[in-house]
Amino acid sequence: QFLYFIGIRRIEDQPHLQEPMPYPGTPSALSSQPSLTVPSHSSVRTEGNPLAGSRARRRAEKGDEMMAESVRSGSRRSGTSAKTGSTFSAIKASLHVELEHTSYFPGQVVRGTVRFAVRKTTKFYALRLRVAGKESMVVRKKRYAASILTKQRETFFKELVTLEGTTKTVQTLIGQKEKYRDQYLGPRRADRGADVNGSAPVLTVEPGEYAYPFEVQLPHDLPASFEDVGEEEDYAAVFYYAKAYLDIPGGGESDLVARSFFRVVSLIGIKQWKDEAKPLAHHQEFKVEGCCGMSKGFVKVSIEVPRRLLSIADDKVIPFRAVVNNMDGKEVVRRIMVELVHVLVVTAEGEEEERRTVIAKKVVAKDIPPGSNDGIIGSLPMPEDPPPSLTG
Repeated sequence: QFLYFIGIRRIEDQPHLQEPMPYPGTPSALSSQPSLTVPSHSSVRTEGNPLAGSRARRRAEKGDEMMAESVRSGSRRSGTSAKTGSTFSAIKASLHVELEHTSYFPGQVVRGTVRFAVRKTTKFYALRLRVAGKESMVVRKKRYAASILTKQRETFFKELVTLEGTTKTVQTLIGQKEKYRDQYLGPRRADRGADVNGSAPVLTVEPGEYAYPFEVQLPHDLPASFEDVGEEEDYAAVFYYAKAYLDIPGGGESDLVARSFFRVVSLIGIKQWKDEAKPLAHHQEFKVEGCCGMSKGFVKVSIEVPRRLLSIADDKVIPFRAVVNNMDGKEVVRRIMVELVHVLVVTAEGEEEERRTVIAKKVVAKDIPPGSNDGIIGSLPMPEDPPPSLTG
C-alpha cells in the first residue's frame, strides 16, 4: 500500500534548514505520460495463453538472489538501460536483450530484439526469452534482543517465448500469485508439446551474428513498478525484466543468460481522475507548552491543496494555502513547516512495517501574534523522481 499526505507543523526558530532530500524512485503511478509509439516488428511464436503466453521454467535460486541484490543496492537498472547482456567464454558466444522502450503501460506490447553472436560452432537445445514481473520484500523487525528477518518473493507474471529450438513441454502456470492470476490469466491450464532436452534435437549454429525480434503482450492490470530501500537489509520492490537464455547440452548453471529490466507505469481511469482531482484539506490543532510543561494555549492550522491528483509530467510544484488560527494561543507563531510525506506499508508473511519518508518540505516564516489568525500561500517543490502512490 502506498499513499501520500500533506503534513503541517509549528516549529521554533531554527538556524539552519535542510533542502528537500532527493528520493530514488520510479515513475509515479499517477503520472500522465504520452502514449508510446511502437513500430511494427516481425514476431516469433508465443506459447500458451493468448493473453499472457505460456509460462517459463522456474528461475534458478542464484538468479533470484542476484536480482534481489540489484534492488537492494539501489542500482535501479530498470529504466536506465534498454540493453544488457552476457558473454560465455566457454562456447565463445555473447547474448544481449534490446528493448524498444524502457517504460510501458499495462496492456502494451513489449517489443525488442535478442542478439546472439557466436565465435565458434556451438551446439544448443533452444534459445528462449522470458518476460516476468516479480515482487520482493524483506522486513527486519526487532523483538526483545533478537532481530527477525522476514523474506517474501513472488512471481505474478511470466511468459515464455521460444526463439529457436524445441517448444517446452507441460507449461504449467506455476508461481502465479492468486490475487493476480485469476484476474489476468484465467484458470490454470497446461500446454503440451515436444519433450524437453531428453528427446529434443540438438541444434548447431555456425559462427556469426544473429538477431531474433520478439513481442510479448503485457496483461492490462499489472501493478506499477516500485522500489523502496530501507535501512540495513529492508527493501520492497515490484520489478519487470526480459531474460534471454541459451539452453546448452550439459549447461545447467553455465547456460548463457542476458537480462534487460523495464518499468511498468500505471494508467488512471476517467472515473478515478474525476474522483481524485478534487481539493484536499487537512486540519490540525497543536498544544503549545512552555518550560516545565506549562500550557501556552492552542494553535489551529488548516492547509489545502487544489487537487489530490498530481502528475510528475506537468506539476513542478504543489501549491498550498494555509490558515493559522492563533486566537487561543499565548505565544507568537514565527513560522510553519509544510511537508509532503510518502507512506509505505510493507507486509511480508504476516509481518507489517510502516515507513514514512519526507520527500519535500518548505518552511514559511510569518509572525502571527496571539489573538489573531492569518493565511499563508506557498508551494512545495515536486521531486524529479518521486516514489509512486499506488492507491491514488
